Amino acid sequence: MELSDLKQIWRNEQDTLYKVYSSEEIKHMLRQKSEQSLHKINRGILFDTFLLIITLVIIMGYILVYHCEGISVTMKYLAPACLSIGAYTTYLYIKLYRTLNKVPLATVNLRKTLQHITAQLDQFFSYYTVLTYILMYVGFAQGTIWGVNYVINTHEWSPSWGDVGLFALVTGFMCIILFFACRWMIKWYLNKLYGRYNEQLKAYLAQIDMV
Repeated sequence: MELSDLKQIWRNEQDTLYKVYSSEEIKHMLRQKSEQSLHKINRGILFDTFLLIITLVIIMGYILVYHCEGISVTMKYLAPACLSIGAYTTYLYIKLYRTLNKVPLATVNLRKTLQHITAQLDQFFSYYTVLTYILMYVGFAQGTIWGVNYVINTHEWSPSWGDVGLFALVTGFMCIILFFACRWMIKWYLNKLYGRYNEQLKAYLAQIDMV
């Protein structure tokens, strides 16, 4: 092989290694990556919706069983509250899914679409966090009330003011622990299903602005 042939091979390899992509080629690659991230977000929405439906079915079953035995006054209010929150969350899932899949990325302005999608996802995360806190504390309140009623009715216990104060102190402490536990859990769960892919979309959006 001649020296000139070796030089030509070396030049070809350098051209491949340091290929300069045009603006349109970069946008096309970012569009493909964005579609992959959206696909993973859609998958998370479907999984989350299925999990929510299962939870609502369990709550409905609980209500029906206790209704047959004489549903408590507390459950008459707390159970519908849980179901209402669950139904509203399902509506948010459907709305978000329709927003993400309304128009294919290949047929729209990628920059404006990603701005809209990331804004919708951030808003969804805020709603999701608030609703999860509400559900957690509603469930905690129901469990606490049930436990107190069980102890009072079963053991015929008449609490003193000291018992009430101690109970309030322990309950407040548990509420603080529940808050931080929920905060960590929500952050981890949202990031696992949606957050990291939303950050990817924001990174692609920043790259589009630099093209």
